[in-house]
Amino acid sequence: MNMKKVETKEKKQKMKQKRKLAISYLTQYTLFYIITVVSVFGYFAVAGKALVLSPTHDGYVQHYTSLAYYGQWLREILTNLFVHHKWEVPT
Repeated sequence: MNMKKVETKEKKQKMKQKRKLAISYLTQYTLFYIITVVSVFGYFAVAGKALVLSPTHDGYVQHYTSLAYYGQWLREILTNLFVHHKWEVPT
């Protein structure tokens, strides 16, 4: 019985060491993450810049034209399929 107690104490010590190591890695990762976020996004705050230009302009310029083209492309596929009875995808 004495051997079992020694083995369980050793196992508990190993588990404590593993837990301390895991906490150490987690702490290091968290600190590195905070430093990275502050250094990357801190520039925008210090320089008075924004990640998005404006609520209306940014989305319109970047997405509206591509969505209009995509809609036209899809309508052309459906026209080819249902009117001309051909499976033809425009390029």
